[in-house]
Amino acid sequence: MTPNEIDRLLAARYGAEEAEDIEAIEQTLTFDVEHEDDGERPLYGRRQVGEFYRRFFASVSRHRFVPIRREYEPERAVHESIVEAVAVVVELVYTGRGWPIRFRLLREFEFQAGRIRRERVRLDRSEIAAQLAVD
Repeated sequence: MTPNEIDRLLAARYGAEEAEDIEAIEQTLTFDVEHEDDGERPLYGRRQVGEFYRRFFASVSRHRFVPIRREYEPERAVHESIVEAVAVVVELVYTGRGWPIRFRLLREFEFQAGRIRRERVRLDRSEIAAQLAVD
């Protein structure tokens, strides 16, 4: 894929996430997609990834992605951004209370046939936890 093709695909993906549109997210993925999130078990296939986003949007909403940088290879890209969102409920330990959160997000994408074939997500969970901690 060219950098322009990758940009169009990732614009659709990030737009779908900001809109919390599970079907649109799934349309950016291959049927056999692999999704890895720091500290979580890997997910396989559109259905599992869609379920992940259903749970995620129930706990963190109103996302906005602020791009920092993107690096390209023919069938890969690395995208770094700052996420600004509202925490509703995070895990079982912290309660979001509707508080705004901001954290760094690093994603590595691999592409196949114009869709996302593999995604690795890295984020600083301690940064999020610190924003939600109550003294």
